[in-house]
Amino acid sequence: MSTKPEPDITIKINGQKIPINEFVKTVTSNVIDGLIDSLKLDEAPRTIEIELKR
Repeated sequence: MSTKPEPDITIKINGQKIPINEFVKTVTSNVIDGLIDSLKLDEAPRTIEIELKR
């Protein structure tokens, strides 16, 4: 049984890095992975960058 590597996730709000725990990292990674998987890309992404402006 192989395990996924720990996700490397950074969340910044108004330019300030917000500390997040392992649970938030795992949930965020799984949600983003699910969204990306639904795009049916030709190759697996190595890096994913998301920027949300409001």
